[in-house]
Amino acid sequence: MKLSLNNINKSFSSLEILRNLSFNFEIGHIYIIKGKNGAGKSTLLNILSGIDSKYSGELSIDKDRKSVV
Repeated sequence: MKLSLNNINKSFSSLEILRNLSFNFEIGHIYIIKGKNGAGKSTLLNILSGIDSKYSGELSIDKDRKSVV
């Protein structure tokens, strides 16, 4: 299974949390999300888990693509 993020953008009001985030997660690897408070770690996890669907960009799991604008 492969999980891909392509140009993910997320803002709260005028505060930009994620900007043009692109990354590929591969099966069999372990990933760490690290950053300061307010850097967008929880926001990213909420997008990856499907809790947050109010973002722009593309989230792709295997060959299924979900685009939100």
